[in-house]
Amino acid sequence: MEDMIGRILVAFFAVVGLTELCRFVLFWLTRPGWEEKITVLVCVSGNDNRVEYRLRGALERLRWLRHTGHRELICVDCGMDRETRAICETFALANPSVRLCMAADLPETLNGEFANT
Repeated sequence: MEDMIGRILVAFFAVVGLTELCRFVLFWLTRPGWEEKITVLVCVSGNDNRVEYRLRGALERLRWLRHTGHRELICVDCGMDRETRAICETFALANPSVRLCMAADLPETLNGEFANT
């Protein structure tokens, strides 16, 4: 019985490992090669309980895009509640490439970003 459980665990971890290897190769192959600035916008509104997961996922994908160049994630406040805003502010403080922006200030923020490139 223990032998069978061990084989099942080994098979499970082998599948997980192969999946991660495929993910790594796919992200590496689809990585752009230019040295420009990349800005990703994540629009958040209302009470979003999964906002931290959304931001972490966007930031991780942004990190996979390239190894050099400027990368930035802008979290756009489209009417989020206080709790969600507090989560976004904490996330932005912990990650230097993340900024929080109000929806009304987005055109000005983006114009400033593109003017600095």
